[in-house]
Amino acid sequence: MKLIERVLVVDRSDLIRQTVGRVLRPRGVAVAEADSLSAAWEYLEADRFQLLLVGETLPDGLSTTLIRELAARMETPYIVSILDKESSESSQQHRRAGAHEIVVRPFAERDLRDFFDRARKFLAAPTVFHGAPAAQSAPTIPPRTSTRGSVSGVQAGVQILGRSPATQYLREYIRRIAPTQTTVLIQGESGTGKELVARALHQQSPRAGGPFVKLNCAALPESLVESELFGHERGAFTGAIIRREGRFGMANGGTLLLDEVSEVSLAVQSKLLRVIQEREYERVGGNETLSVDVRIVATTNRNLEESVERGEFREDLFFRLNVVPVYMPPLRDRLSDVPILAEYFLEEFCRKHSKPILGFTKEAMDWLKQHSWPGNIRELQNMIERGVVASGDGPVDLISLSAYRSQFSEKPPVRRLSPPTRMNGSEAKSVSTLGELPLAPSQRSGPTSGRFSQANGTGGERSGLESSGSSLLRSLAEVETDHIQRVLDHCKQDLMAAARILRITVPSLQKRLPQREGQ
Repeated sequence: MKLIERVLVVDRSDLIRQTVGRVLRPRGVAVAEADSLSAAWEYLEADRFQLLLVGETLPDGLSTTLIRELAARMETPYIVSILDKESSESSQQHRRAGAHEIVVRPFAERDLRDFFDRARKFLAAPTVFHGAPAAQSAPTIPPRTSTRGSVSGVQAGVQILGRSPATQYLREYIRRIAPTQTTVLIQGESGTGKELVARALHQQSPRAGGPFVKLNCAALPESLVESELFGHERGAFTGAIIRREGRFGMANGGTLLLDEVSEVSLAVQSKLLRVIQEREYERVGGNETLSVDVRIVATTNRNLEESVERGEFREDLFFRLNVVPVYMPPLRDRLSDVPILAEYFLEEFCRKHSKPILGFTKEAMDWLKQHSWPGNIRELQNMIERGVVASGDGPVDLISLSAYRSQFSEKPPVRRLSPPTRMNGSEAKSVSTLGELPLAPSQRSGPTSGRFSQANGTGGERSGLESSGSSLLRSLAEVETDHIQRVLDHCKQDLMAAARILRITVPSLQKRLPQREGQ
């Protein structure tokens, strides 16, 4: 397996970025190009890179801030700093920040090949994790004997921990479908480990030597999703100063993970369908048809069948993605996995925060095994890190684990908006808990506070309905439409503010707007 699959070059010079791509892409390496720190962070947050070449000065800051933060991570790329001019002081600053190698511009293509070869040798060396050399004063943590190996399901570098029947079936299912080329749709609640399963599918497949590229469809505005997927030509739109490779191009020969694919707009869905069917696409602003060999793995925390019924997701695209479905069970359905996961995260965070491996008190472990885990594995991971940070030298106890335990067992009070001044005292008492906005007059209950009179049995209920008017007989869609309209009016048509009040994403709100306008 190739140790270097993806390279990121961050430099203000178009020539250097293009040279890196021209030299390394023929070696089967996906090369991403960024001309600023902000663009570099977009790539680094979306995917992992094994080699980073970064210029000393960039339009939005110095590269040492980027290098220093990357060097503190558990998985650090091999970092080559490109200095503007030879300077021992600058070299020392970059070395202290965490750079593995220093070069002064300009440099030859031969030097670039040497960087690549040295990076491969460095990454091939047996280490606990591939990071920058640790400082000599860093404390060491003794290894701890663990029995997780027999139940962890570790294959090809991916760990799917647990011994519950659901987890064991999941590991076996991955083993069966990974060697195929078929498209996979992973559905499950947020925090259940959908991306981990996607990486396991890639690393246990014949494409393991190719790139694994991820795109978080929910994190990008609609105007940028198409460019991120297919790339763009120079001058395709304002700000497109260079040609940029899309995620399909970067994933050629490997696997492309479309995270939260349900958030893609209908316009982009049609173009995505064509690529999946024909394995061809064009860059934004380009006329050249490009072929691509990529396996698609998509994830979503929504029920796509219901989204299809509501007209929010194309039925033909759903069928193309749902060739092999994988359903991720929530953690509350496999509580027997909690002790194994907790022990794993405990070791991870003790090492991260340079603390001796502590263990758990019986009270803390009993509580972990009984909690309902609405946030699934992500919630467990965050809680264990909190326990490690808050604990002293002894084992992690319940107080350290959940110093603010009430936030998991009690619903925090809702802060309501002040009612408009035009409302009188009785109107101000009637507010909606969903949008924290005053209810429309037609939706307020009468003197019975929303309860129908039971004096006359069923006849009493019927008379109550009749006396309330037709407002109680409206469809759910009509109620939703009115509520969205009132929230938008309150926010002065600010979609982001309205989405925050409604507790939905902006794309989800936008999908509901045509329904509102057509009614």
